[in-house]
Amino acid sequence: NTDNFDTVFCTGPHIANECRASEEVYKTNEKKLVEFGYPLIDALIDSYEKQEVEKKDRKQILIGPSWQEDNLLDSCVDKLIDELYCDEYHIIVRPHPEYMKRYKPRMDKIVERWQGHEDLRFELDFSGNESIFGSDILITDWSGTAYEFSFVAVPAQRSAGVMKAMKGSRKCLKVLADEFGLQAEYRSLFKQEKGYEAYEYFRIRRSAG
Repeated sequence: NTDNFDTVFCTGPHIANECRASEEVYKTNEKKLVEFGYPLIDALIDSYEKQEVEKKDRKQILIGPSWQEDNLLDSCVDKLIDELYCDEYHIIVRPHPEYMKRYKPRMDKIVERWQGHEDLRFELDFSGNESIFGSDILITDWSGTAYEFSFVAVPAQRSAGVMKAMKGSRKCLKVLADEFGLQAEYRSLFKQEKGYEAYEYFRIRRSAG
């Protein structure tokens, strides 16, 4: 919610469009919008290009969910790990830092349930991005990790869980901010009868222009 700000530093045109749409809907004063970009993505790409490629003896899967209602950790992470766990994959589970902040006891129970599995690791230190750089596939929900991953790696699998709605009962805007100016193309991958939340595959590409 940017209604109470005079100046907004915009990570991309999608933020500017959302601000203007919000001003129109809620009849607020026009803000000064500064085109600032997203330094985190720039730094991520730069680090990825400078890294040394390590050979792996198996595919690496990163499970990187968000923390909103119905996220992967709360809805189906045990079924997901159980289905994926085998000699062909190394699995990393990287929770959102906000999930650790709010729901650490839940995360502790998940880690405890899966102790003793050699090809499964829980990444609870968020100071590095090696798991994003080194993974062959990402499984996520509405987490922005999907966009970061797609800038430096291969396409991801995304869960069709509950969309983030951080603004409570605020009205819907005509403009839907598409993070980082990207477009996503989806197709169904798994169905609910398989015990998941209808995972979807998506390809992300830069918007034209």
